[in-house]
Amino acid sequence: MSESIKKVLKVISLILLGAIALISIYQLLKKAKEKNLWPILVAMRTLVDSQSKMVDVLGDGSQFLMYDDTESERIFRTRLLDKGYQYVTKYGRSELYDYHEGEAIVKYNRLFNKYLLCEIYSEK
Repeated sequence: MSESIKKVLKVISLILLGAIALISIYQLLKKAKEKNLWPILVAMRTLVDSQSKMVDVLGDGSQFLMYDDTESERIFRTRLLDKGYQYVTKYGRSELYDYHEGEAIVKYNRLFNKYLLCEIYSEK
């Protein structure tokens, strides 16, 4: 009798553990969708596969992913200057630029101590 009870308890505990795991995975995927992490993860994969120094994350020029090194940062800043951004000053992890009679803020975030995510916020 005790062997069958142990088996039933083991099966119930495995079912509960599986349910908890599924709920956790669902919550993780839900948060990833809310935070817009999928394009960043795809850009990381593209960056590794293409051997390029910089990838446009969203395709609209507002987020760029690059390796965290000085050459990639130089390429990014050169691209900003070519597009008409004029450097003004630095605030912590962000930089202020003048852009077409308005202002733009470029925010830098380090990801996994290997990548640099640059987000451009302008007065559009």
